[in-house]
Amino acid sequence: MQLKNTKTILILGAGHGLGLGFVRSALKFSEANIIATYHNPAKASELLNLNNERVKAIQLDPLNEVEVEKLAKELSNIDLCINTIGFLHNE
Repeated sequence: MQLKNTKTILILGAGHGLGLGFVRSALKFSEANIIATYHNPAKASELLNLNNERVKAIQLDPLNEVEVEKLAKELSNIDLCINTIGFLHNE
């Protein structure tokens, strides 16, 4: 994927796992600013400790419509959106 003209990337579910991997790849292969959402701060420590000025981490409950609408209203000019939020299994 060519990301050289990408200025802003939104990665939903970037707290850990696949989403965090996309954040790291975007940092490595682009110069874009990254908006990375996470749900649980306890599972997002690696994201929250990246300490990179290009990454803006935002806590978001994807099941809370009010929070999702608020984020959507605050965002503009997103060049790429990656959604990694999903449900794989339960205990």
